[in-house]
Amino acid sequence: MLINLLERNETLSTPQLFHIARLLVSGVNNDKGWQHFVQALSLLLQRTDMTAEQLAQLTLDHSSDASELRPRILQHFADLTKDQTLPITQRLLIVTPLLKSFDVSYAYKAKAVQAVITLLQPEPAEQFLRQYWRSPLSETIADLPFIAELAQQVLLPYPYRDGIYVKLRQMIAQTGGMVAAGHARTSSMREM
Repeated sequence: MLINLLERNETLSTPQLFHIARLLVSGVNNDKGWQHFVQALSLLLQRTDMTAEQLAQLTLDHSSDASELRPRILQHFADLTKDQTLPITQRLLIVTPLLKSFDVSYAYKAKAVQAVITLLQPEPAEQFLRQYWRSPLSETIADLPFIAELAQQVLLPYPYRDGIYVKLRQMIAQTGGMVAAGHARTSSMREM
C-alpha cells in the first residue's frame, strides 16, 4: 500500500511523503524494504520544503537500535553528499543532521566536514560549520583516526577544533601511548 502511494507522490504533501518514509524506514528488514526507503528519501529530497530536522528524524528512531539500519542510513546520507546530480543546497541539507546530531560518530562527522569543505568556499564553509557543528557525546578507540583528521581541519572553527584536539590528546593518554607507539612501529617497519 505504501509503495502504491509512493508511485503517486505528486499528489502527496511533503509531510505525507515524510510520514511514508518514516513508516518505510521502520519496516526495513530486507533489501527490498531498503530500496523502498531510498526511493521515498529520493522523492523527499526533491521537495523544496524538506528540512534538515525531518532528515534527522529518519535516523533518530534507530539511535539505540543495535541493528545495522542506523549506520546504513548515516552512510547513505554521507554517500548522498557526494552525489553530483543533487544540487548543492540539497547536499548541504543532507549533511546538516550529520553535523548537528550529538549521537553521530566522528567517522560521519569527518565525512560531513569534508563534504562542506568540498561544496562551499572557505569562508561560507567555516560559517556553515560554526552554525551546525556539534561534537559527539562519546568516542571510541575506532574514532581516533577521524578525530585526528578533524583536529587538522583548518576550516573547522577554532573552538571546536581545539576541543577535538583536547579529546585526541586525552584518548592517546588513556591508551597509554599504545596508539602512538603502534603508529611509530608501523612506520618504522615500512622503512625496513
